[in-house]
Amino acid sequence: EVSIAQPLESASSIIEEQINEFAQKKGVTYGEPLAGNKIFEYSVKELNVNEPNFERKRILAFEKAFIDAQKKIAFDLSQEILTRTIAEYFQDNSVGVPKKVDNWQVIKNKVLALTEAALNRMLEKLGVDPSRLGQLSLEEKRKIFLDKIRREVLKKTVEELSGTAIVQTFEGVNKDGSYAVGVIVMYSPKLKQVAYDIVNGKEPSFIKTSKGKNLREYLPKTPKGWMASWGVRVVWDSEGYPALISFGQWAYPYTKNPQRRSRLIEGAKRRAIMLADAYIADFLDSKIVAVETGNFGGDIVENIVETPSDEWKETVDALVDKYYSKVKRTSRVKVSGIGTLAVKTLKTKIGDRYFYIVIAARSWTYRSSQLAQQLRNWKPQKKETSPSTPEVKKEYQREIITGPETTDIYDW
Repeated sequence: EVSIAQPLESASSIIEEQINEFAQKKGVTYGEPLAGNKIFEYSVKELNVNEPNFERKRILAFEKAFIDAQKKIAFDLSQEILTRTIAEYFQDNSVGVPKKVDNWQVIKNKVLALTEAALNRMLEKLGVDPSRLGQLSLEEKRKIFLDKIRREVLKKTVEELSGTAIVQTFEGVNKDGSYAVGVIVMYSPKLKQVAYDIVNGKEPSFIKTSKGKNLREYLPKTPKGWMASWGVRVVWDSEGYPALISFGQWAYPYTKNPQRRSRLIEGAKRRAIMLADAYIADFLDSKIVAVETGNFGGDIVENIVETPSDEWKETVDALVDKYYSKVKRTSRVKVSGIGTLAVKTLKTKIGDRYFYIVIAARSWTYRSSQLAQQLRNWKPQKKETSPSTPEVKKEYQREIITGPETTDIYDW
């Protein structure tokens, strides 16, 4: 939950301050692996409240910030994978290469130093038979080796991306109409398992009853807190199972016409709910796309490997763009058990303009998905009638009725 802070130099600096306070409070360092192999990254996007269609661009700014933070996570992950690759293939003791050093350049430099015999051994380790490469030059063999390494690292990077989720969102505005939104994203191997369990309809692998609570308790407590809520959050439900809460938003400028306002509100509610559901589907679709890419490579990695750029950061940025483009295209996950926690309609002033912002909070839980599955599979049971048999006249039998034995005679 975030309130709009007092104006500083710019809206971006407002958000940066909030993001740094979050890190200090939680004891995290952005861009560095922490306990449990977690990685935190963030992104801030700024726009002007006087831009045409600002209310829609504000929502788009959240999406852009999220993708940008994911690119940073992907770069961090790829650097870690490249570091392990250096240690594995070059038996190098410099595993602790400074994180900000481009490890792709490190690998290229090491490959340049290899003799042809050493390079042939490396290719064999990668599953390439040097004897089948004919009369290729040393330079061409180097390119084949780097190409194979590049593909493997990119595949592993995409596979890891499914373990990311939003942990906090912010927004801020200053007096000159500068406006910004910020998103903090966390990577965690446990989140990969959560997504895997949901996609495959498995009982959750993690249970934490000490942290569990009613999902409504996670909802923002103030209007400004609602305004700054966007995207999917992973929480613990009242049973201690992982659950998803997704915030979708839609907005439009204020109008005095009550009939038009009513129509716009209803339309905004539908769009906000639709977006909240889409974010849940994206969260789960990303797991499917990541697994497919990790197993088979596919068009994501193939397209990126063919790009002319040799800058590793640019390669990873393009990889994430392709990855999320495919996630959006697939939309194969039809999520069962999504329900509405709340829908808020807020009239707010941003800069010198008034807007209506509608925020929908939708949720998914393991129990709700089970119930939805049961309802979907329900079939009416047909009563089977047995053939009638001739009535047999019963002989008289005496019947004895006794009252309940409420008093134990041995007690008294």
